[in-house]
Amino acid sequence: MLEHQTAQILQLPQTRISQLISSLILCIRNPLKEVQESGFRAIASLALYIRMNSAPSFVQELLEMLLTETMASLFIGGVDTDSVSSACSAVHGLSTILPVCHPYLSS
Repeated sequence: MLEHQTAQILQLPQTRISQLISSLILCIRNPLKEVQESGFRAIASLALYIRMNSAPSFVQELLEMLLTETMASLFIGGVDTDSVSSACSAVHGLSTILPVCHPYLSS
């Protein structure tokens, strides 16, 4: 659904988008390979859409949380070996759309 309805989904109220991000986090934490894989593919699709289009400004904080959770599941454990490639794609997609901010560079 996320792959085909991203534009409409990003027009939903902030609470709904927040709930969607929470659902994606639950997907990537799920031990079932198919659920995990679907979550990572949805995250990569979301990132690709935002990269090619845009998203409301409040989404950035949610995407940062999603990147943190995705990296945690990838590097700390829990990712099925068959889903590593999709997890890496999700991390790459999110990292390319989020701004880089270094505290020493912000002055």
